[in-house]
Amino acid sequence: MFRIGNVTGSPRRRRSLAASIAVLGICATTVACGTSDASGSDSPEWGTEWSSAERLSSTAELDGPSPVALSIPFAPSPVAATDGRNHLTFEVHVTNTAAVPLVVQRVQIDSADGADGVLANYEGASVAANMNLVGDNATPTDRLQPAQLGVFFVDVALDEATPVPDGVQATVSVRAQGTPPPDQPIPGLAGMVDESGGPVPATLDTSVTIPVFDGTVPVIGPPLRGDGWAAMEGCCADNTHHRRGVWSVDGRLLNFERYAIDFLGVDREGYAYRGDNTKENYVGYRADVVAVADAEVVSVLDGQEENVIGEPQPERNLTEATGNHIVLDLGNGVYAFYGHFVPGSIAVKEGDRAEKGAMLGQLGNSGQSTAPHLHFHLMDNTNPALAESVPFEFDAFDLAGHATLDDVTYLPTPEPRTDEMPLSQTVIDFAGE
Repeated sequence: MFRIGNVTGSPRRRRSLAASIAVLGICATTVACGTSDASGSDSPEWGTEWSSAERLSSTAELDGPSPVALSIPFAPSPVAATDGRNHLTFEVHVTNTAAVPLVVQRVQIDSADGADGVLANYEGASVAANMNLVGDNATPTDRLQPAQLGVFFVDVALDEATPVPDGVQATVSVRAQGTPPPDQPIPGLAGMVDESGGPVPATLDTSVTIPVFDGTVPVIGPPLRGDGWAAMEGCCADNTHHRRGVWSVDGRLLNFERYAIDFLGVDREGYAYRGDNTKENYVGYRADVVAVADAEVVSVLDGQEENVIGEPQPERNLTEATGNHIVLDLGNGVYAFYGHFVPGSIAVKEGDRAEKGAMLGQLGNSGQSTAPHLHFHLMDNTNPALAESVPFEFDAFDLAGHATLDDVTYLPTPEPRTDEMPLSQTVIDFAGE
């Protein structure tokens, strides 16, 4: 166990590096960036290293332009989850640089050195199911018009016996729909149409490789107390608004909710509320929200009214969407975000020190919210709209069951868990009342 400030870190079993990999840099793209020596630091600076992993150098001979430009803008990091596996969760940005429409036929994820074989393979319907166009997070697609950018969402789940690779390689296979103009040739595409102009099965592959983040995932305390918390809209493979939340902010594409969880209180019969569908009847309404670690309060927003359930909501900007909220500085470039507090319930102010387990405020229904819940995630910036979402694990909880929007299924006996992240649609119990 590795301690960062008062936030512990959980190391993962890894295969040793076959060659030196520089972690510091500025991007992971099909065009190599300059390398930088990341050695000499016992504790990683989270805010820097999470968002600036260097792509591995390539020795491949280049025949000419590629039909797609690939990038992995945020380095994956293994996080232990409630399914007993380590998850590598990241996005591959795919831009069509050809002058003709392209169909993505396959996306294959391998370990960077090839030692572990294929880690994940997406073909057929699974390609479209895991890709959206930028600006349209709800519509699946496997087709890219010229100059269009698609975001492919990857979740590699490794069982405990499988070592975490030092790096991952994403290979995207595309097929052209049409013939490139003579003045914009791309080797391989010219032979991908038949004499009548129709497509043929041939594909062209492009790959990008990035190191897996070799720091440790923050292990934190619970943000809530007591039993019956459904972890909704969470990581990793589900098509949720958090996981698919890639937005252009301040000129950059960011995913600031990649690992975010919406905690919804449920009772032992699986009900989120009893009686009329009003906020006061929700199981979790006005529950105490607590600090996950000793931390400094760096941002507080209060004063937003709560929504009336079932009534239209006003337009909100990015700051207002999360309602009344708090940001805690956990140290080493990691920040905890809590959203949707009851107005007037926030018990801290900017500059305060909050001890682990201290009451911060009460769970509410302010901001862009359709029912009382706590939005929680870790990030690498004090401003949630300018951050990348950082993985985390809770130090202790009980896995109580699983939930959908329609039903909750409880285990016969809750299972004690340590140093894990609850996956989406799990029900967990925290200590305390």
